[in-house]
This record gives sequence, structure tokens and C-alpha cells, in this order.
Amino acid sequence: MIAFEHITRAYGPARVVDDVTFTVEAGEFCALMGPSGSGKSTLLRMINRLIEPSGGTIRLDGEEVRHIPPQTLRRRIGYAIQSVGLFPHWTIARNIATVPRLLRWPRERIERRIDELLHLLDLDPAAMWERYPHQLSGGQQQRVGVARALAADPEMLLMDEPFGALDPVTRSSLQAELARIHRSTGKTIVFVTHDIEEALRLATRIALLRKGKLVQFDTPGRLLAAPADDFVQSFVGSDIGLRLLSLYTAEDRLRARETAPGEPISKEINLRDALSLMIERGVDRLPVADRGGPIIGVLYAADLMQGRA
Repeated sequence: MIAFEHITRAYGPARVVDDVTFTVEAGEFCALMGPSGSGKSTLLRMINRLIEPSGGTIRLDGEEVRHIPPQTLRRRIGYAIQSVGLFPHWTIARNIATVPRLLRWPRERIERRIDELLHLLDLDPAAMWERYPHQLSGGQQQRVGVARALAADPEMLLMDEPFGALDPVTRSSLQAELARIHRSTGKTIVFVTHDIEEALRLATRIALLRKGKLVQFDTPGRLLAAPADDFVQSFVGSDIGLRLLSLYTAEDRLRARETAPGEPISKEINLRDALSLMIERGVDRLPVADRGGPIIGVLYAADLMQGRA
């Protein structure tokens, strides 16, 4: 759990973060959003003391972070950024092992952890161990950056626009991987992004900032359905119906134990993408399958918007 209590960061007379208070509960995925200069990256970096607050308190599971030595704190928190920051002259395995080596983990434990993380990030250990960062694509480098951030099994993960420089296809793939990792590990994640679609796809809570102030802290559904003011309404955009569809999966709306012709979709696909497939195929229903398994039901176009947020 991360509690921000009246956090302020000033540079001279300018307040980059201005009296911000909210709490990210354990296991939540919190997206920090806002226009450029709204203070979202500054707020993130105050969690692991890369930047110190001018006022207020940040508590990590009840303990003030200012009372935790910076190096100790940073070894408890995974950190991934857009530029990745892999050491170019180290192999992929050694890059991932950076923090476990500092913590003096036994060699066998480090090797097991490297293999585990490469599998988790859908990278082939046999092909990756001895390669160097320049031999990887941008998407592969970003996956290794996430693996390194997770290497010492940190309590939480901080991510500062990690996918911002990637092409749309690679970015979408990594978003899906991160969502899967969050589901499987239950880690608390704080994620800076400027992309509302990315935040809606990944986050369980969104903190929207403007000029250093917290404007709304809410679930994605509430942010879309009940914006706090005109700024929030403008920021999330006008296509609220389609964005609400992105918050639900086929599993949420399927009619169980029914069947339909055609290629099945995954139960994990969001309703917005399912609607696109219906339009593309010229149908009003799609069979839905468990991951790599049998058909479990049918998704009907007529059911897409039931139970709106």
C-alpha cells in the first residue's frame, strides 16, 4: 500500500506537485495521468526517493519512505522506464540479475529466477541468456527491462511511460503481457502514461493530475461515467461508449454453454475489440473459447452494453 499525504514538490515558487493526497491499495494497478507538466512523473519518482518531496508524507505499508535508506528502498521497488537503461556491455542474463547480485542471492537462485522471468515475459531463455541489448528489438529490450525490475521479487513496480517509444503492435503486446503479469503476481503497480487508452486497458485506479493538483482518483469506469469536471470530461474524450466497452471482456458478457459458427475469440478479449471483429466479419455473434481450450459460450452484439459502468 502506498499513501500520499499532502505531497508537495516545489522548485522555487513553482509547485510541480501541489498538496496531493490519495492511497494506492496493495495489489492495485494505479495509472498516473495528466497533460505534460502535470507532475505525474515527479510524483512517481518521489515514491523511491529519486526526488524528495518539499512537503507531506509518503508511506509504504505504513512506513514513511524518508525513514528508509534510499538504496534499501530502491531494492524493494522495481523500476522500469521508457529508455529501458540496460547496461550495453552486459549480457541479458547479467542485466536481469543486477539487483539479486547486489542482494547476494546464491548463484543457483539467480539462475532459476532469470529463467522464470524470461518465460514470464515470453522470451526464450536458451536464445536470450548470452545475447546483448543491441542484439534485441525495442520490444524485446523493454521486456528485459521489465524482467530486471521484477528480478528481486519487489513489493511493487514503478513504471514511467515504459512503452511510449514503441510501435503500436509491440506496445499492445506488451500491455497484454503486463496485464497478465499483474493478474498472476498481484503486485502493486504505479504506472505513468499519457495515453488514456493504455490507462483504461491496464489500470484498476486512475489518478488524473492537472498543474500538480489531483483532479480525480477513481476506477476507469467511474472516470468515464462520472467525470469530476469539464477538464476530466475533455481529457477522456467524447467516445465514452466505446471506451466503456474496453473495460469489459468477452467472458463478462458471454452466454454460457451456447455455440456459434466461426473462428472463436479468446474469453480475455475486450468488448471493443470484439465489436470490431463482429463488424469485420459481418456477424452479430462470436463463439468464445477458454485460453487454448474449448468453446465456453457465445458473445452477442445485443449484449455488449448491458450493465454499463
